[in-house]
Amino acid sequence: MLIYRPPRPDFWSTLTPGERDTVEQHFNWLAGLHEQGIVKFAGRSDDATFGIAIIVAPSEEEADKIMRASPAVVCGVYSGEVRAYHFASKP
Repeated sequence: MLIYRPPRPDFWSTLTPGERDTVEQHFNWLAGLHEQGIVKFAGRSDDATFGIAIIVAPSEEEADKIMRASPAVVCGVYSGEVRAYHFASKP
């Protein structure tokens, strides 16, 4: 599980044009990973203080590489964190 956090509590109401572009790149990047089967689902919390992406990765190290490849992390717009996540059941 990847956890992304914006830099400030009022981020969504105070986005700069550059931040908006970076966030759009992040969303497009996640969509591309979804098409590849890496991201199973992604979204943000109701209060918009964090977002998550449930991914399939062979190791925590690979998950960390994926998280750090986000355009929003690369540009410093989001911070990121990797947490192990184990599916309790299969659909």
